[in-house]
Amino acid sequence: MKNRTRLVVTLVMALALVIVSVPGQAFALTKEPSTGVASGPWEWTPSVAGYEIPMNTISITKSEWGTLLTNGLYLTSPAKICHPFEGNQYGWSGDIYMLSGESWNMLITSVDWVPTIEGKIMACAQAPSAGTYALFGYWTKLADWQSIEVSPTCKISFITRESYHMQNFR
Repeated sequence: MKNRTRLVVTLVMALALVIVSVPGQAFALTKEPSTGVASGPWEWTPSVAGYEIPMNTISITKSEWGTLLTNGLYLTSPAKICHPFEGNQYGWSGDIYMLSGESWNMLITSVDWVPTIEGKIMACAQAPSAGTYALFGYWTKLADWQSIEVSPTCKISFITRESYHMQNFR
């Protein structure tokens, strides 16, 4: 019985060693987020009637090279509108647009920490009237983006802490 237990323990350890030693897939860290660029709901003040619109219900597309980042927002009157925009910290630029007739018109958009650095980063604009709004954006490679090649199949890209601090906390 004692020898059988030893044999089972030895076989389990050998199997575990084989499983651990099999090389797995390597994952590269990247600065270009595919999700989480602008997650969360729209916020607006003052408290006027409004609701989010799934963008698949709107057939008019923005013809420029920006990417739709959010659901639409429909408001019944003017308000200051904001949407969380975490992607701004990772090279994304964003603008809020208003749907006017058959086209999207860009509004003056600010991206900042709301209400302060202790809050969350948001893209905000003044909605001039009742209507439909959406946040569009694009990603650009940052000037101080650095890459190192670990192996021919694994490349890691990053931004230095100092340059991140300089870009986002001036």
